Amino acid sequence: MKHVRALSMDKQFKEMTNDSKIVLIVHSVFERTINILIEDELFTLACSQIDNAPATLVIDLPDFNGCDIDANMRGFLSPEKVEINGSLSINLTSTPTWECQLIDFPTDKKDLVKNISIAKREIGRKGHARWLLEKESKLTAFDKEMGRMLRERTTLLIEKFLTSSTNQNIQHAKQLIGLGQGLTPSGDDFLVGLLLAFSMNKNENFRQKEWSELIVKEAKSNTNIISYSALRYAAIGQTRETVGLFIEALVSEKKEESIKQTLSKVMEIGSSSGTEMAWGILNGLTLLLKQEEQNDNTSKN
Repeated sequence: MKHVRALSMDKQFKEMTNDSKIVLIVHSVFERTINILIEDELFTLACSQIDNAPATLVIDLPDFNGCDIDANMRGFLSPEKVEINGSLSINLTSTPTWECQLIDFPTDKKDLVKNISIAKREIGRKGHARWLLEKESKLTAFDKEMGRMLRERTTLLIEKFLTSSTNQNIQHAKQLIGLGQGLTPSGDDFLVGLLLAFSMNKNENFRQKEWSELIVKEAKSNTNIISYSALRYAAIGQTRETVGLFIEALVSEKKEESIKQTLSKVMEIGSSSGTEMAWGILNGLTLLLKQEEQNDNTSKN
């Protein structure tokens, strides 16, 4: 058995260790992450190069090669350790707790407007989501059609959001849930970014709050559990540390290079997931800015 120590655990993971021994089942295994199911909820064991994230335990191991862990293996979680099938034991003693604290939507919008523009240009130059490019000669016919659908459906959702009813916006978003290839489909990644942006607005009367909750309900039966978990946490303002730092830079950073650096780290997530999340964040923040402008104009009239 391989024995390692935990480097950090997030708040959600920590809460699960408050009980006595709990059975876990391995959901999926990758080189640097293992997803486990505990009481039908998805949690992640992540190697040391992976940043902090919701429902995640980061451990002192460069990768899971040689751990001999496969899907459907069983193990347990206790306040002292995680153990899987007699193959891996993770010591949880004195592990520091991490919690995502997403920055609030700002009252001073000047830096945000400028930084959104910088980030959009950077995605256009260096982004990894091919569907954002309307012309790409090397794509297959299938990829071109998928790209067209993603562009049309994300554009429809954003352009109609402030003038459509909640039900109409739900219908527009449903066309994106589960759309695309990969572990987390592109449509889901875009919606994760949108939900994160909306979660920054703490106004209880903010109608996007209801929309966010309904989208999570729709996603539960219309996409995979990994995407669903990301959407569920995004709706309550919980995301990876790297993504949180990018959002913080968008709101408060005055140096263009800092925006580009934090965005670059986000775009390294997955093959295209980081780029798609960032695009959703930028579009969501733009919608918040437009809505505040509309509210200001209404109050003046």
